Amino acid sequence: NLLQLDGPPSWSQGVANLRWRVHVVDVRGKVADFRSGRSNSCSFWQQAVGSWQTQRLQPGIMDVELGIERGTAMHVRLGPPRARAGASGTSREIRSVVLADNVCFCLEHRRPEVGLHCFCPEALADANGGGPPASEVTSWESTADYVAGWRAAVELEAAASAAGEGDSRLLYNVEVAWGQNGRGSFDIPSALASAHRMKLRGLLASEDGPAEWASAWLCMRRPSIDSAKGAGWSGHAGVIGAALVGEDQSEQPLASNVGEEEEWLLRMQRGESGPSASTLRVTFQLNPEASDSAPNPAKLGGRPQTGYLIEFIWKSLPYSCMAVALSELSTASPLLKETILNAREPPPATSAAPRPNGSDDTWHSQLQADDKRGRSIDLSSWSLNPPQEAAVRATLDQQLTLIHGPPGTGKTTTAAALCVLFALSNLDAGVVAAVLYCTPSNDAADVACLRVAQTSGLHFQAVAKRFHRVCLEKAMAAGNRGCPLCRRPLRQPEGGLSALRVYSAEMERSDFPVPKRVDHPSAKPRKSRGVPESMRPYALHWRCHGRSSSTEPTQEAVLTGRAYERMMIAGASSPSFDELRLEYFLLLAEARAAELRRADCIFATCVSARRGGLAAALAAEGAPELRQVVVDESGQAPEPEALCPLTLARAAQKIVLVGDPKQLRPIINSPAALRLGLGVSLLERLSNAPGARPRLLSLQYRMHVDLNAFPSAYFYGGAVRTDPAVLQRQPGLLAHPSRPKKSAALLFWTSVGGPAEQISQVRTSESSAKSRSNQAEAARAAELALRLAGIVGGEGKVAVLSWYNAQVFLLKDLLQGSGVYVGGVVSAQGNEWDYVILSTVRSAPGGLGALGDEHLLDVALTRARHGMCVPWFCLR
Repeated sequence: NLLQLDGPPSWSQGVANLRWRVHVVDVRGKVADFRSGRSNSCSFWQQAVGSWQTQRLQPGIMDVELGIERGTAMHVRLGPPRARAGASGTSREIRSVVLADNVCFCLEHRRPEVGLHCFCPEALADANGGGPPASEVTSWESTADYVAGWRAAVELEAAASAAGEGDSRLLYNVEVAWGQNGRGSFDIPSALASAHRMKLRGLLASEDGPAEWASAWLCMRRPSIDSAKGAGWSGHAGVIGAALVGEDQSEQPLASNVGEEEEWLLRMQRGESGPSASTLRVTFQLNPEASDSAPNPAKLGGRPQTGYLIEFIWKSLPYSCMAVALSELSTASPLLKETILNAREPPPATSAAPRPNGSDDTWHSQLQADDKRGRSIDLSSWSLNPPQEAAVRATLDQQLTLIHGPPGTGKTTTAAALCVLFALSNLDAGVVAAVLYCTPSNDAADVACLRVAQTSGLHFQAVAKRFHRVCLEKAMAAGNRGCPLCRRPLRQPEGGLSALRVYSAEMERSDFPVPKRVDHPSAKPRKSRGVPESMRPYALHWRCHGRSSSTEPTQEAVLTGRAYERMMIAGASSPSFDELRLEYFLLLAEARAAELRRADCIFATCVSARRGGLAAALAAEGAPELRQVVVDESGQAPEPEALCPLTLARAAQKIVLVGDPKQLRPIINSPAALRLGLGVSLLERLSNAPGARPRLLSLQYRMHVDLNAFPSAYFYGGAVRTDPAVLQRQPGLLAHPSRPKKSAALLFWTSVGGPAEQISQVRTSESSAKSRSNQAEAARAAELALRLAGIVGGEGKVAVLSWYNAQVFLLKDLLQGSGVYVGGVVSAQGNEWDYVILSTVRSAPGGLGALGDEHLLDVALTRARHGMCVPWFCLR
């Protein structure tokens, strides 16, 4: 697992075959040079002590294969433990595995927990400092203290995730210019970096100090020519700067435009905001605790030193966005600052809100008529149950609201109603404002967007949408900005509320690819998907290209669509391609701003909310203020991730956190980041603060009353009740063999003396190392699932869930093409099925493992509507 193999080892005639795929970049080579397959492979067989091979590197995807027998000696680089807590100066440790002079795999930065000292020693020192986790602090002195408290946790998780993904670039023929105190730099042609999809940016900083220690990391090596002289020099560093270098060696720092690096780099290269430049300069700071002594620049005579191999490891988008949020905390809304610094909302204002649109009331002007507007507003048309209505009324009266929604209680229904009410209050106030609605996942954001569009459509029909469109058309023809009948501002020709769904730049490029002159594939390609067809009418990028069927395109969208067509017709080989691509990007930015100007509700994931393109559109003239922020499923987001949308809304007057802290928590890879509190959501921290009064949605519509009994009692103190409508359902299909005529909602199918689970020893594309599986239990679960699916029919009715990815892989193979859903418990939150089979896998003594996580257990036990079965093999 430390070696990050490309698949599990294979065995043949007593020889183990290990394989790697390495993305190699020659910084002195041509942009188009790229080899893969047989033309770029190397094999090493039964390497013994004393042998030393020379391997010439070629740009492209290099396939490396090593065949070794048991007991075969290998070249490794040894060294004393780096300066870190608990390390002994007399011991030796393996730093890297060396297959050839230029083929070396570092083990230091890939070691879980210990390897973090290579990239973020400052953050690791904070984690081991003995102070309280940031999630347990209820009062911060200042935003600077808050940023310092969370910065280390984000940096540790970012480094652990980056090292674990293994999607790096191996740069060779690198010349390093060394400065004082371990600082250095190297140059790479910008076209080469773009062709190999390298993401470069500068550090994010603010009035509160740096929000991160590095924007990317480097594992550096300068091999020795002769094995007798050792393995050469090695070190680790953090990237602290990136700039375009002009012909006169003047440097223009790269803008920290997270999520749109390619677009903004092209603008800078073509001279939009500075001189044209073709070289990127990367500045780094060596980590002395994880490096050999830095070369002395005086001894080098000020000349660059050649012969370096550098593994470039960039920080992934989510953690860059969290750093953006931390860097902008000093300019956040007063409401957010009070919320996060003191775990409470500000004291209520004493002045009454102004009457909207003059003296005439609209049907919902009560939202702003007095300080207790939530108590008096008529919500009868919204079909809310009493707990939901109480939560809505409380939210309308408060600046900060925490809403706990156990499984099946209608969290999204409640949040959607609030979103529409907020949007209508903005219209009545006569202000250019929008509601920002964010979730941690794309699927949840899609569901919320569709729900709000449906809810707002029903609402406008209830208030005479039929004649509202007529009066709107007359007003538009007369050039009026307000509807002459209901006096609401005219934001779009179609009338009603405009719901806008913002996706990631990666998903946008899946729908509207932007070619490059040279675009090399990655050794570990990411699976990207386009926008579902049902979401295209609401998708920002579909509207920006004039391709949405639900709205009349803006003039900016028409121009953008034409520019895109011109660029695609010309193709990357056209001499004018770069100019056409720049024209398209500039028009696309204007189209984004135009769409934002007429948006009432904006939907995005928490991470996508911090896209540079969205922030630029919201900063344009005429853009709406983000006055209300709703974060749904907020219990799954680490606190810095929840800050991504919250810091974007600098004019926020209301913050609503909706979720369930008893269900799935944030998924964190780094134990050190967990110690600092990154596994606790903002919703959970605020809910546990003194004086907190979260609103509980206590009426569930999903589960059979017997299925609800244990989760309600154990996780929610018996507060979650079952709606009477659930009791009217027909009996389910499950029954105990001894009572075949009596339906049972919950069954345990146990066997004593069955086979023990298997533990995978290596990480594969299907499962992680130490994941568990049980073939017999998988077969039993699949048999029952097939029988149920044969009766109830159709997809989405039956699911088999497991805590372990290795078991999920077995089950998917057994149930392929059956229509039965197979997945992990982790990915099941937010979904429900008629029947659920839980494959626990565990049968041997030694603890419960993942089954002991109460948050996962809550998710697992609350997915079924009619029945649930747990097959289980017990050794004794």
